Amino acid sequence: MKNELFSLSIASRCLLVGIILFFSSCRSYKDLTVLRDVSTTEAPSKFPTPPPPYVVKGDDNLYISIVSSSQEMNDLYNPAMTSSGRTMGNNTVYNEIPGQYIFGYQVDAHGEVTLPLMGKVTVKGLTLFACEEAITAKAKEFLKELTVKVRLLNFRITVMGEVVRPGVYYNYNPIFTVMDAISTAGGITNSSDLQKVLLVRTTPEGSQSYYLDVSSKESLSSPGYYLQPNDIVIIEPAKYKDVQLRLPIYQIIISATVAVLLAVSILTK
Repeated sequence: MKNELFSLSIASRCLLVGIILFFSSCRSYKDLTVLRDVSTTEAPSKFPTPPPPYVVKGDDNLYISIVSSSQEMNDLYNPAMTSSGRTMGNNTVYNEIPGQYIFGYQVDAHGEVTLPLMGKVTVKGLTLFACEEAITAKAKEFLKELTVKVRLLNFRITVMGEVVRPGVYYNYNPIFTVMDAISTAGGITNSSDLQKVLLVRTTPEGSQSYYLDVSSKESLSSPGYYLQPNDIVIIEPAKYKDVQLRLPIYQIIISATVAVLLAVSILTK
């Protein structure tokens, strides 16, 4: 009788441990809610801060389009267009990364881009709008009635950690946030820690890192909220994930222990 009571006591404890482990692996919906402290009834806030204009840097790769009354120059500066000036559907030379680097304009060590038949234009340190103005001024020496468009082609970000699709992504909008990065990577997983989103940024002065709590609206005012080319976004796992990963092993051990104790209890009757 004592052996039976002892076995049942051990089995009960194992079951209790299993229940505790199960519930410790569960999370509240609040743990997975972004900006959970934002209220729809509160007065308009100061968040987010205005996005800083992107400033062209050395080694940037730029898309430069110059459209004018000269068909010859149009063909030269717009390889994605046919001779009639119409785009070639979705099969443009800029759809793939290799095409972007072949037909893009690389900013050289002197901060300049070299335009065919026109020469060099200094663009480093300028915003994209200022680049358009500088190139327009240069092109007017050769052309009339022209339109210039400049876009950044090398806005690459890396998203790692607790997202659905970690990987390297290219963005073509100069205003891109950490929320955009998470969404582009398919969103968060059930194991993510929204209070620990790490941003690593490489600058001429060295690497900078920021921790963002994207569960709070305070993250909207972080200097890491608006991303820069080559930023790395890492969504760290929640502490409970260790328990979650070990839970199948715990379940096997507990089940085996309970089975052995029941077997012993039956055999000793």
